[in-house]
Amino acid sequence: GRFLTRADIERRNPIRTTDLFHVMPRVQRISADPQFGGRQMVAMRGNRGGYCEPNVFIDGMIGMTAEDINMLLPEDIDGVEVYTTPALTPIEYQRNSDCGAILFWLRKDARGSPFTWTRLFIGVGAFLGLLLLSQ
Repeated sequence: GRFLTRADIERRNPIRTTDLFHVMPRVQRISADPQFGGRQMVAMRGNRGGYCEPNVFIDGMIGMTAEDINMLLPEDIDGVEVYTTPALTPIEYQRNSDCGAILFWLRKDARGSPFTWTRLFIGVGAFLGLLLLSQ
């Protein structure tokens, strides 16, 4: 996989979390809402051509969809692991996907407080993602 440490994140100085993936091989930032412009998501080049949506984990737990990555603030992220294919992805993070996985590790000070806006957005995003999947 590819790894970004806190120092790497600070050096890249991203405005949005998707900016971290700007020059990463096999990873593409694409518009999640082409007709509306703004929202970006991260996709990976699939084994069958085209792009696929990776599994996204926060502190080792399934956390959100690739469309919701920008809910995480770059300053709250301590590290990122990017696995661009299922063969490279550790087995505990594969989750029946033909795509890879992105793991975000939050800074201890971001995890330590009982409430943060990031946690709220992650929770709402995960809930909405599950709700959409159940339909």
